[in-house]
Amino acid sequence: VNISNLSNVEDYDIKQLVINCKYLLTLKAKNCSALTDHSIIGLCDYCVDIDELDLSRKTYPLRISDVSLFNLGRVAASLRVINLSGCDAITDVGITWLTSGCKALEEIDISSCLKLTDSGMRSIGSNCYLLTYLNISYDKLISDIGITALTTGCQQLSTLLCKGLFLISDHRLVSNNKLVGSNNIHKPIDNKINKKVKFGLSALSSNCVFVKKLDLSNCPSINVSIQKYV
Repeated sequence: VNISNLSNVEDYDIKQLVINCKYLLTLKAKNCSALTDHSIIGLCDYCVDIDELDLSRKTYPLRISDVSLFNLGRVAASLRVINLSGCDAITDVGITWLTSGCKALEEIDISSCLKLTDSGMRSIGSNCYLLTYLNISYDKLISDIGITALTTGCQQLSTLLCKGLFLISDHRLVSNNKLVGSNNIHKPIDNKINKKVKFGLSALSSNCVFVKKLDLSNCPSINVSIQKYV
């Protein structure tokens, strides 16, 4: 079901939908800004086989919060795709609840969720082993530490979008036995040292070998001259 951009859709409408469509697999509700946690609670009561969910929004008259993620994590074990872009009320706690229960997740968009930090990335890295797509653009509290934590478990990752992250840097970026950084662009390093330097983008290049798309645009701490090594 695709009800995107229908700003007049409210929680009552979603409740009626899920009551009559208990085998619903996909709900796309992009920019349905009148929806709240009550819609997701209703969804979880009736549609436990939900596979794809889009709750992204650009305006915030009402909020989707951690309450929704708690309920999804409780019952939506088969959820593969979720888009929470712009849901600025969700926190690391909600991401932990979601990923702890929804281990089948393959695609997550949590861009412009401004409360998320490295702790949320740690939860994703610990639980989402099947993840192939992650968008964390403009989540300005996420740093190299979060990227490092992410790579511990998300080794199937093929797309990582990190636009506008001020705390992502090229510090100790390792590629093909070279230390690539602002002051060490072509400096070879010892293999023993190379094995120990696994931080941030270094960890990404080492652990996530299937990455095909990495967007670092508008990340001011990234040296443009070294992006070709990523």
